[in-house]
Amino acid sequence: MDPLRGESIKVIIDYYQQIGDWNLSYLYSLFALNSFHNQSPYPNRLLFVDSALYIWKFLETHATSCFYTNRIKEGRDCFKQLVNILDRNPEHFSEHDRQRIETNSRHFLSETQTT
Repeated sequence: MDPLRGESIKVIIDYYQQIGDWNLSYLYSLFALNSFHNQSPYPNRLLFVDSALYIWKFLETHATSCFYTNRIKEGRDCFKQLVNILDRNPEHFSEHDRQRIETNSRHFLSETQTT
């Protein structure tokens, strides 16, 4: 594990989300967001750097963790940042990513309006 890299933490977060352990997912995603968001290891690390991970994926992962642990405001704030990055820098997102974010945004916002 390289302390400058977030890829290994993302694997852990994905695992906890897949098995539905949202509390552990939240703890790891909060750590990853605070440690790696907007802190790409490039150019200090060159091989296999997933630039999207450092630009936006930790925001999306943390927003999801917040949603499922009922941290609605925190999750909504992350999601707003994510949408802002998508609007300003669409080249960092695949079409599949854009569609998923749009779908999740509608669901997330409709859920937060009722709480």
